[in-house]
Amino acid sequence: MATGQQVARAKVFLALLQERLVILDGAMGTMIQRHALSEAQFRGEGFAAWRSDLRGNNDLLSITQPAIIGAIHREYLLAGADVISTNTFNSNAVSQSDYGMQSLVGELNQSAARLARRVPASRDSLPERWVRPAAPRRCLPMSTTRGFAISISMSWLPATPRLLAPSSRAVSISF
Repeated sequence: MATGQQVARAKVFLALLQERLVILDGAMGTMIQRHALSEAQFRGEGFAAWRSDLRGNNDLLSITQPAIIGAIHREYLLAGADVISTNTFNSNAVSQSDYGMQSLVGELNQSAARLARRVPASRDSLPERWVRPAAPRRCLPMSTTRGFAISISMSWLPATPRLLAPSSRAVSISF
């Protein structure tokens, strides 16, 4: 249930939509690539001994490199974005299974949301800004939808160690 403050903020946002175009931020991944981060930088101190490579897991950077992610959010806000997206484009079990980090999905999402919310609050000279999830959750719930039970499973295909090749993952949805 929404609080009074959430309802008030929603009304302000809807009023803004009636007045003008609302500007969204841009591509987080592209901005991260500019930093040319090493494997050690992706790992940070907390994941130094992790069992698999973590370079490329941009969502992890909200935990291991919050200053970089915060600076990217700030750049978009200063450029005029009204809405910034959390750094959670791949903060889901299927994507994180590439790194063996499925169990950290909740922490990744919470850390990224807290970080994104903190950035606008730290800029008193900026007008009110909003934070949204990076990838809108247009997925079927894991319980039941219209009377059907939904099951999503993911597994690696044999002899395909390439993380970037979509064919190396087998994802199936059954009803």
